[in-house]
Amino acid sequence: GRWTFAQHKNILYFAGGADGDTICTWTGAGNVTAITFVNAAAAPIDAKYIFQKWNYGFLAGMNGTGAEDNPMVVRYSALGDMTAWPAGNTIGGTSSIGGFDSFGDNWITGFAEYTDNDGDWLLVLTRKQIYGVLQGDNPLAPFYVGANGIAANGCVHQHAFVSLGVDSGDAVYISENGIHSLRQSQQHGQRVDKFLSWKIRDTFKNVNKAYLHLATAAYWPEEGMVIFSLPQLASATNNLVLA
Repeated sequence: GRWTFAQHKNILYFAGGADGDTICTWTGAGNVTAITFVNAAAAPIDAKYIFQKWNYGFLAGMNGTGAEDNPMVVRYSALGDMTAWPAGNTIGGTSSIGGFDSFGDNWITGFAEYTDNDGDWLLVLTRKQIYGVLQGDNPLAPFYVGANGIAANGCVHQHAFVSLGVDSGDAVYISENGIHSLRQSQQHGQRVDKFLSWKIRDTFKNVNKAYLHLATAAYWPEEGMVIFSLPQLASATNNLVLA
């Protein structure tokens, strides 16, 4: 399975792996420690994506059907304590399988962060769209979803999204249809001739979409390059590098 990681107060947190794997922490010495992460019925649940921002932890990628553990809802930790996850701390809706979108052909694929003239955003990545979450002033409901999605195309995985930093004000990421600039996506939506990968569309057609969730990206600031590894043709592992 694939893992995602976050760091808070010099402790490493990780989530993901295979279905049923426990969310854990590690101090850098000794064994890992499991986190108690449960649904409203106090039953343990797993999650695929973890992120840290604003002194909170965020988890998503659950596989339940309740208002607090379904695939389209985000859970957040207690303030300043990523070992405590109250079941009522949710973002994205309260219906049994609702949330950021109707679950079916859409699901959350991870988190990212982004800063532009409208604010400092926690991004909730989904298969079909990217949503922006802002921090508000109400301590009982500290987060709210922006009125409109940040981008009209989705992202295949948290590891396939790369922020280019506050000074750049942009990010580069992979959807099922191509490689995108977040700034261009906000400006042009889903116009395919505005994808960064438009000039290599024949190459991207050969990507194995069944394993595109394994795509991984990294920013190399010294060289000004974003590098992607992707699965090509019939490969179930990443065997193509694009820069």
